[in-house]
Amino acid sequence: MSRAARFWVWARVEPGAAAGLAQSSDARRCFGRRLAPGLLGCRDGGRMRFSVHPEGARPPAASGGPAEEAQPVAGPLVLGYAEALRAHLEAWQAAKRGRITARGARREARRFAMAHFPWAWVEPGSGAFLSEAAGEGPAAAPERPGEAAGTGGDPLRNGSLLVASPPEVSVWAARLLSGRRLFSHELAKALSHRGVAVFGDLDLLLDPLVQQGDICRHPGVELVLEPGAPPAWRCRRCLSPRIGWHPCPRCRQDACPQCDDCRSLGASSACLALYERPHEERPEAAPPQVRVHLPFTLSPFQERVSWELAQTGDDVLIWAACGSGKTEVTLRAVSETVSRGGRVLFALPRRDVVDQLGQRLRDALPGAGVSTLRGGAEPGYGDAPVTVATVHQALRFCQRFDLVIVDEVDAYPLDQEAWLLAALERARRPGGRLVLMTATPPERIVARIGRAGGLRCLTLPGRPHGHPLPVPEVVTAPDLAVEGLWAASHGGKTPGWLGTLDRLARESLERGRRLLVFVPAVRLAGAVARMLCRTGPYFPWDARGGPAGPGRDGLRTPLGDRRERPECRGGRFAVAAVHAGDPCRTEKVAAFAAGKIDVLVSTSILERGVTFPGLDVVVLAADWERVYSARSLVQMAGRVGRSPKDPTGRVVFLARSGTPAMAEAIDTIRRFNEASRRVIQAGSVRPSPAKI
Repeated sequence: MSRAARFWVWARVEPGAAAGLAQSSDARRCFGRRLAPGLLGCRDGGRMRFSVHPEGARPPAASGGPAEEAQPVAGPLVLGYAEALRAHLEAWQAAKRGRITARGARREARRFAMAHFPWAWVEPGSGAFLSEAAGEGPAAAPERPGEAAGTGGDPLRNGSLLVASPPEVSVWAARLLSGRRLFSHELAKALSHRGVAVFGDLDLLLDPLVQQGDICRHPGVELVLEPGAPPAWRCRRCLSPRIGWHPCPRCRQDACPQCDDCRSLGASSACLALYERPHEERPEAAPPQVRVHLPFTLSPFQERVSWELAQTGDDVLIWAACGSGKTEVTLRAVSETVSRGGRVLFALPRRDVVDQLGQRLRDALPGAGVSTLRGGAEPGYGDAPVTVATVHQALRFCQRFDLVIVDEVDAYPLDQEAWLLAALERARRPGGRLVLMTATPPERIVARIGRAGGLRCLTLPGRPHGHPLPVPEVVTAPDLAVEGLWAASHGGKTPGWLGTLDRLARESLERGRRLLVFVPAVRLAGAVARMLCRTGPYFPWDARGGPAGPGRDGLRTPLGDRRERPECRGGRFAVAAVHAGDPCRTEKVAAFAAGKIDVLVSTSILERGVTFPGLDVVVLAADWERVYSARSLVQMAGRVGRSPKDPTGRVVFLARSGTPAMAEAIDTIRRFNEASRRVIQAGSVRPSPAKI
């Protein structure tokens, strides 16, 4: 792992103030004789410009100014500390109304550093300080990040390139950064994917473009200084305020500010440089003319919402029932955006459905070009007009897209992290549109409807097949308490609610349907599946077609012929358990969809984004409000009756007693059905949002 770069804070008198410079005896004492003749103070004080540069670089001389007019104020520091110091010195200078001296700036820099990061402060005046600060900068970059000289074409579209000069690296890095937000090591990796070999310090090579304003450089975690508020650390990549102090192998510090929320994307810390650049249009061939191709016709509901979404220039909330075809109504707007040369982002909260949606979009929008970006896959740095990404992967984009569509905006992690949606909005270009889609919008989203600069609401209350949403029924089991669940999962006596679950399962399976059982905790998934195998005509499913092996699907049953084991004798229905950490998760879901598994016991990972034919749903311990909110119950019930070939089904809330969340979920589904009925009777497709 490479060592994090160190940065210096420099001060330079702004043009027009240099005439008042005078030598300062204080400067000689602090910095030494060789630095005294330059910019170190003014007769009555003057305005200075503070800048941050990596080791080996220094500010260029101002036009007509002396070469020594810039002098170091502090360093070497990791970027987060250096930028915090620069921001504080600028605020301090503004409070002094611009009349400051270099000695005062150094004194204030030391005071601020000792108050916030004393372990990182290096006292100026030492030989090491002077020799490191006086390093020579890299070769000058081109005035603008355009074509690199002598490359014979577009370097980012050729293969097997070898870097010939630092200016070329700067140009290619700026081109690749267009519309993206990447750390320096991610940028180096992206360049290597394009065939560009990087030699030397990339932070040093990019510093000229940073000073020109062609690209922006920020620490991964920055210290936010706001008037009237105490300084606070915040992640620049995801805007999360949850910052932890952890040992860091990059900066060799025992406590480095690091973001605790977006660690799945890689570390974001104060010692890492994060580069970003808004998307810059480049003259290219005419954009593709894309048309929507669907194997079915949109319903009147969908057609109207699709047309209005394509015509409006406002940000939109699509408030739609589960299974109403939200994705299909966005395709017209997507195709028109791509046909105008724009770019579209689909941001999803769960990575399971990224590849699935990507393939659906390729089939529906032939010729558009669709790329996918999710955790666990090799990151892509292509230029496809349509990108499908998880919400965390979408944080890598900066003002790149003309249309940003966020699906399931009420799902984790968007439902718990309000700042994450604000971070996602940074992916759209100025003037771009935001489309939020959900069946159960959070209150903070509903509050934005109708406000100036807020959201326009388009409702889609019915499913394309016209049948009402299945309304859940509540079945009570007096012994279905949390304590009883844990006792049963640890091998206690057979609980009474298990007989009720077995009865519900048999009623569905005897009708030729499959059953999805939701449980409120990971360790209950395998336990409930084992109990079913002990009490009824069930056997544990295994990918090889026989009984499950140790640890597979959480059942922990021994290998061997299932007919030889008492708990599997007479077994007719295959049972499996799945949860987020299950290594066989994908194959189990596929087997359930293919009908190889009859009963699938799952945590909430399958409450969204999946469609299974002939499905019934049972929510076990539905009164456990700590896990089951009204929104999650609506989504679980929404798995049933989605297909036109099977528009009906059964949803059961199995609980000890009813709860407000269960009542709200049932009421929401009934209101969707009533709104759909009213709209169909009135011949309109735009019911009032207040009635939903």
